[in-house]
Amino acid sequence: MTTDSSEDRAHKGNWVSKLVQPGDFKKSDYEFTSDRHALAIVQAIPGAAWLPRIALNLSLKFQVADLLGRCVLVSSKQFPEIFELTRRTSEILGIKAPPVYLQEDPQVNAYTFGTSDRDVYVVLTRGLLEAINDRELAFVLGHEMGHIKSEHVLYLTTLQWILNTGIFAAAVAIPGLGQIATIVFKPLELGLFRWARRAEITCDRAGLICCQDLVSAQRALATLTFGSKTFKEKIDIDELTQQPRKDWPTWLSELTMTHPYMPKRLQALRLFADSDFYVRRILKETRSFLAPEDLDAGVERLLRDQESIEIDREKEFTDTARLITLMAFGAAWEDGRLTDKEKPLLRDLVATLKLSPEDEESFSKFYAKPLGRDELVKKLRYFKADKKVSVAYAFSIFGAENKALTMSQKSFLKAVSRACGVSDDVAETIIGSVKERKHYFVTECNTNLCANCNMVFSVDQQLCPACGMLASSIDRLTRDPERVVCGECGINYRSSDFTNCPHCGNVHVMQSQVAQPVY
Repeated sequence: MTTDSSEDRAHKGNWVSKLVQPGDFKKSDYEFTSDRHALAIVQAIPGAAWLPRIALNLSLKFQVADLLGRCVLVSSKQFPEIFELTRRTSEILGIKAPPVYLQEDPQVNAYTFGTSDRDVYVVLTRGLLEAINDRELAFVLGHEMGHIKSEHVLYLTTLQWILNTGIFAAAVAIPGLGQIATIVFKPLELGLFRWARRAEITCDRAGLICCQDLVSAQRALATLTFGSKTFKEKIDIDELTQQPRKDWPTWLSELTMTHPYMPKRLQALRLFADSDFYVRRILKETRSFLAPEDLDAGVERLLRDQESIEIDREKEFTDTARLITLMAFGAAWEDGRLTDKEKPLLRDLVATLKLSPEDEESFSKFYAKPLGRDELVKKLRYFKADKKVSVAYAFSIFGAENKALTMSQKSFLKAVSRACGVSDDVAETIIGSVKERKHYFVTECNTNLCANCNMVFSVDQQLCPACGMLASSIDRLTRDPERVVCGECGINYRSSDFTNCPHCGNVHVMQSQVAQPVY
């Protein structure tokens, strides 16, 4: 049984009842993407899916028989507190609670084995239960059930079978089979090791989702690694986390290890505690967080002993001015550079939108640093209102040069339109037709996009405030000595027809142009 302090026992029911149920979620919502990719590589090896299952089915029967003979099955009558915690953690992860066995073993250990999510078993040792409290046990159970949710079990069991039986080494030694075994088995073995280390990162995340306390999760990890409650109590987690030295890379010594070194796991877990999923869905906090792609990039660099990089935190926002500025900068950087014509356009837009000092400061870096398409799409994800109006500003930036859209610009517009909730069919239509584009933004976004100068303006205005074209016009102006634009109200007219502006009576003109339809 677990060895909680009296305070832990007094509050146990309290913290369990307060565990957050994050609702329906997919394993991909929190999984380490390198786990999925590494497993896909293993599964692509011929025979990797069915050979292990055939080999393990018989041995699994013996293992289960051994468990029934030497271990205690947790139930509502036997260790009911562990049974209830198993039920609750499986409920949080959205899976069926697996059978849990308690093994008489002084070693601190927990493991999961089986061939599928139906034939799967979790084993906890006496040494583990004596070394951790119930909240730490929730982490351990969540970690083991994370293997089930992520469908790791067959390949984990295969790897343990390989390590326990030495089957690959034996096969290599058989005359005539050695070369085949080396070619087939060795890539599978190394691939399994590489995947297993990344699978542990995923399941550490599942453990934290279940126990919902970073300190308890870290202490459980330390206990599993060092195998002693006394040892655990003397460890400074912060110091242990910073233990790796950059001049002593560890990746080479980890090649045949099933788990990353503990300091790496602790750092990776801390990063996940700042993730989109954990901050918003578990903690229910509004603070900034790491987007999934940034989180996983940081963890991958950590596992490879690469220098850490500064990762921008994201935050949900509802400020339309910030949304529009994001889109404008992203469109301006679409071709990888910011032109002399685009810079003043962006500065004028920022000034017009009256961003908060904080936002203005955060966008200032993008006058020199590119805002790539992927980063833009990521940031658009966290705007919590209708995003479609911002697409008009991408068209506006591209139209500043008065040139036809390039293939790259069209690809950009399709990507950001999709990110803003515009269907692919509609995106194709508004990219290909000025008339349809104007109609879409007027009816769906209550805004207008000038066909002549690509200025975005309110549907309440009858004339484009930048060039004077009628709001409903789908014409583009070109030079014509007889056509002038009023310097006062902006309307354009033929000087041969009127002495003064027919709209306001002004006599000052700005430029000579003629309207031509564009489609």
